[in-house]
Amino acid sequence: MLSIEVFNDESGMLEALHCLGIKSLSLRLGCYMEVKQTESLSQSLASLTRLEMLSIEVFNDESGMLEALHCLGIKSLSLRLGCYMEVKQTESLSQSLVSLTRLEMLSIKVYKDEPGIRGALREF
Repeated sequence: MLSIEVFNDESGMLEALHCLGIKSLSLRLGCYMEVKQTESLSQSLASLTRLEMLSIEVFNDESGMLEALHCLGIKSLSLRLGCYMEVKQTESLSQSLVSLTRLEMLSIKVYKDEPGIRGALREF
């Protein structure tokens, strides 16, 4: 398993993930991610065609990092959601979860119980 902790990706570390032949990835993403870094994350995750297990800890998803999960071919997803999630972020989570057609195992830990997260899971 490759494990990466990124709080501010000014160095382009997320781009280094592009096309790696890994099956398991753990990411810890901080509060200071910008939209361009979220796009980089999305492109890098989509390029990991052998990826089966993904673990992500997101402290604050203001830039839409959860959208990077959309349509991945993963079988196992572990999410740790911190701070709080706004309505648009929970809608993004719901859409991303529904798009994971190969998903067999889902684990979610929520640091603060927000009604929107429960709603996102109901749709899933």
